[in-house]
Amino acid sequence: MYKYHSFSKNVVLFLAICIGCFYGISVLAYINPTADAGSDQYVNFADPTNTITVLHGRGYEPNGGYLTYTWYCNGGYLSNPKIAEPVFTMPSNSQSVSYNCNLTVTSNFGLSASDNVIINVNNSATNNFVVKTEAATNNYNNQAILRGSISSSNNNYNYGTAYVWFEWGPSLSYGHQSNHKVMTGAGSFEQHIAELLPNTTYHFRSASQLSNGQIYYGSDMIFATPAGNANIVLAGGIVGTPTDVSTGLTNDFLTDSFFLPLLIALIGTWMYISGMFASIEEWLWQRKSRHRGLKAAKKLQRKITQFKNSPRE
Repeated sequence: MYKYHSFSKNVVLFLAICIGCFYGISVLAYINPTADAGSDQYVNFADPTNTITVLHGRGYEPNGGYLTYTWYCNGGYLSNPKIAEPVFTMPSNSQSVSYNCNLTVTSNFGLSASDNVIINVNNSATNNFVVKTEAATNNYNNQAILRGSISSSNNNYNYGTAYVWFEWGPSLSYGHQSNHKVMTGAGSFEQHIAELLPNTTYHFRSASQLSNGQIYYGSDMIFATPAGNANIVLAGGIVGTPTDVSTGLTNDFLTDSFFLPLLIALIGTWMYISGMFASIEEWLWQRKSRHRGLKAAKKLQRKITQFKNSPRE
């Protein structure tokens, strides 16, 4: 009986471990995330004050989890290195230099990926191409007109086709970008924007890309929308659009592919340590012994009956 107990306990423990390993391997077969630090930037250094630009990083997590972001630049200053789109500030002596910024994204499964972006700082006095952000106008009824211009510092524009646009938003990360328009010479351009929030300060800047791919940005400017056009908000808070945040889990918590193998392995180990398998085996052995005893008793009773009923000489 001891050998039977030992063999059964080892078999059950082996099966529990195998099931946990099988499901565990399938759970751990995750795909690496991807990182995108954005396109290389060409910033026009227009004056001796610090120049800023926004790093447009992003990542993709294919396993349904979430990502954390970490930026590192070999110079300058980051507003927050732990967000996807921090503000990068260049020192005042950054004319005609380049900065290398590295973005690393890490998933909640421990996997990571990296990508680099180069920030090229140009001296406008040397390159002659100038992008200027001008004051916003028509700021009323939750709308405004953004204004900018492109020119050359020597008044001799010969850069061919240029694409111009604006970036704007409630912070230096902007978050909104207008359609790109074509310009073939020096001049002004503007963009009407609407659906702005009342009583809110907005940042905006102009941008232009030359035919050689270089992107130049104007300085950051701000405007504030008036408070008189505020929308009516009912008591109980502002109702917004729900946002899905992936946790990597499903609604079936206990049967989730992450927890099921762990649950099976833990239950099997607990039953093995607590001796529950031995108790079950002893009960089965006693039941089988009792069954054999009953069969033997019935057989003996039949023999006695046959002996009593047999004729005697």
